[in-house]
Amino acid sequence: MAYATHDASQTYEWALENGPLEMPIPARPLASRATKIWDLDLLSPTGIAAGPAYDSEFVRRYLQLGFDTVIYKTVRSIARDCHPFPNCLFVDDAQMLRAHDIGKSVVVSPKIPSDLTQLAITNSFGVPSVSPEHWMQDFDKAKSFAEAGQSVWLSAMGTHHDHWDIVSDYVRVASMGKDVGAEVIEINYSCPNLNSSEGAIYTTPYLSAQISKAVKAAIGSTKLVIKIGYIADDHLLAELVAKNAPHIDGIAAINTIKMQAVDANGHQALPGNGRLESGICGSVILDLAQEMVVRLADLRAANQYDFEIVGVGGITQPKHFDEYLARGASIAMSGSAAMWNAYLAHDYLLRL
Repeated sequence: MAYATHDASQTYEWALENGPLEMPIPARPLASRATKIWDLDLLSPTGIAAGPAYDSEFVRRYLQLGFDTVIYKTVRSIARDCHPFPNCLFVDDAQMLRAHDIGKSVVVSPKIPSDLTQLAITNSFGVPSVSPEHWMQDFDKAKSFAEAGQSVWLSAMGTHHDHWDIVSDYVRVASMGKDVGAEVIEINYSCPNLNSSEGAIYTTPYLSAQISKAVKAAIGSTKLVIKIGYIADDHLLAELVAKNAPHIDGIAAINTIKMQAVDANGHQALPGNGRLESGICGSVILDLAQEMVVRLADLRAANQYDFEIVGVGGITQPKHFDEYLARGASIAMSGSAAMWNAYLAHDYLLRL
């Protein structure tokens, strides 16, 4: 039986107020898959990508369920409201996406698929954030829930504002993360649900490297991971990696794929200006995400870069974790599927 941590019929604010849905917590299987990334010794290579773990209560639940690396949902240096409800709708026809499909339309609805291995969703929250005073205190609580062999990372994003530049704000929010004791900070360079340019920084090698260099200088020994989206152009990807590699400890790939989310009548499915396009994630992006991991691993080997790869995107079955590892990732993280199949990491351990 599958259990969900989230209820897509409720708002983001409701989830923050009420926490994850209740479910039985199964005993951890005896099988193990010890994993090392940097100096972190982990019980397994399974994790939760930035997104589902809204706050410390969600972090605690995922750790209890055997996801041994959990990323605390992306935070900012200022409070930011969530996009209007609804924020998640389900893709009706979960066909695997190819590069030539990017930007086209997909039909979505509130109906959850009966086969969770085919689960794919819109993901249109807009990178909301509570105030730094709130999330810093809550992250400190979240990391205290990690047992030996588990790790809680922080995802952070800079915010465009009239009173500061984007580089300084990435430094500001990452420094807050260091101050509260994050051992790994993932800075988000990719969000298809933003109309402002911070959602596409991964497509600008020079700016991304400028941010990475400044952030790494500020956080020192704290590990720095950059989160990027899918890049079809090999030359652009090579330039992005070359410029960032001297300043980073890891690359997480990929974020969601930008598509037009429409209803059965072809109309915009998500309310509000600028929301015809949204990030699509889940089963349909697996091939593109794994392709990116292979290309990153090839670039790393060819140029003797020293960074770890975090595989993200499309993991809906236990075997997908190992597929990422075989392609060059050190660990692999689920997002969408874990929200509706909370036992995914537990089932992975049962296979060993």
